[in-house]
Amino acid sequence: MNWMRAIRIMVATVVTVSLILLFVVPAGWAAHYFGWAAEIQLLPAVLSIGKYGGLAASAVLVLLIILTWIFGRVYCSAICPLGVMQDVFRRLKIGRRVQYRYRAENKTLRWSILVVFVILLCIPSLAFIARFMDPYSAFGRIVTAASRHALDAAFWTGVVWFAGLGIWSQLRGREYCNTLCPVGTILSLISRVAWLRPLVNQSQCTQCGACEKQCKAEAITPAKRGEKYPTVDMTKCVACYDCIGNCPVEAIQIGTPYNRGKIVPDESKAPGTDESRRRFLGILGGVAIAATVKAQEVKMDGGLAHIEKKKVPARAIPVRPAGSVSQRHFESHCTACQLCVGACPNKVLRPSQELSRWMQPELQFEEGYCMITCNRCSEVCPTEAITPIQLSDKSSIRTGHAVWIKDNCVVGTDQVACGSCAEHCPTGAITMVSGQSVGINGLIPAVDEEKCIGCGKCEYLCPARPFSAIYVEGHDTQLTL
Repeated sequence: MNWMRAIRIMVATVVTVSLILLFVVPAGWAAHYFGWAAEIQLLPAVLSIGKYGGLAASAVLVLLIILTWIFGRVYCSAICPLGVMQDVFRRLKIGRRVQYRYRAENKTLRWSILVVFVILLCIPSLAFIARFMDPYSAFGRIVTAASRHALDAAFWTGVVWFAGLGIWSQLRGREYCNTLCPVGTILSLISRVAWLRPLVNQSQCTQCGACEKQCKAEAITPAKRGEKYPTVDMTKCVACYDCIGNCPVEAIQIGTPYNRGKIVPDESKAPGTDESRRRFLGILGGVAIAATVKAQEVKMDGGLAHIEKKKVPARAIPVRPAGSVSQRHFESHCTACQLCVGACPNKVLRPSQELSRWMQPELQFEEGYCMITCNRCSEVCPTEAITPIQLSDKSSIRTGHAVWIKDNCVVGTDQVACGSCAEHCPTGAITMVSGQSVGINGLIPAVDEEKCIGCGKCEYLCPARPFSAIYVEGHDTQLTL
């Protein structure tokens, strides 16, 4: 039955590599070909049920439930990218080789964490804590941290996750999956009655303990008093099927609970062989490590003088991507996986630093603006926190409105003519009017909020430093022109 392990490794490789490409490649073809890898993750599917995309998300959940009922927690070993990453860490074998031993399920801790997770998801002001517990979102933060050009909070959050998970995986294997992960706890309910599971042949088992010592999930119990063979705790087993190849006498095979102890050994193979041992996961390690941190760009003025870097203005309401519907909808559906951040070609989507919406994306215009010819973020969002929009509709969605700050405008501070904001406004929402009414001798911008869509082009191109003289204030509910 080692072919099941080989299939599991191939599926894990395809899903994880697809997700890595989806996170690090901003091109549209990545979302088109690899978007499915994010949509089959458990929490995104749960959050997508309801008004938007409910049928597809429900089908994903039903499929995951069926797979878990048949094979056990195969989701944790083949579909969850954070689980695969833990396997990669374990394969690196840094330091001495760790021998595992069975530890009974800590039900009190495990279920307490799940209850807290569900409660936090239902409280908008505390939902950011729950997002940190989701394995798919944690994987996204790790991958995007490697490609960030700024050593900000998002970068260090990914680094801490990466280092912590690596050390824990080396020492305790899949302990995270069987203790802290709420997805693993939910699936353990179904895996208790899994139809296909690893079983030990009573007549062949020599009680050598090799299976228990090498089980990364610490799910194989030693032989109990009155029994001649170990058993598998299906609440902890992640259906990796490594134990089949690790057994030196091939006493472990896949069967159903009804034929426990009745498995007939395959005499066609010599004991001790392990034909299926592969190192497919080594490929994943190379792909993940290959992503490097980009050097920060230094803007120069003709190569002669530094231009002072812009600072983020204090917005009363953050600017969300077009298609976010409302602040409440966005914050309740977004898992802060950073997929849209990596897909944004102009790099204007940034992880929020505010605690209540920690790591959720918002638009910032210091280094770019949101193009009306781009809908990439709505294409890749797996939970429809950013609902799908057509390019033809992008120019009519009002994500925010521009606000002019008199004290920052160069027309008043430097007594120079400007008009950059009005010249580049794509919707004609900004016009230049006389500044006499506010004590400025020159033309100043006037904003028609009914025409402004909050693209941020005026804020980005404003020559004022360090704060732009015109900035975008977000809308609590996105409207259309």
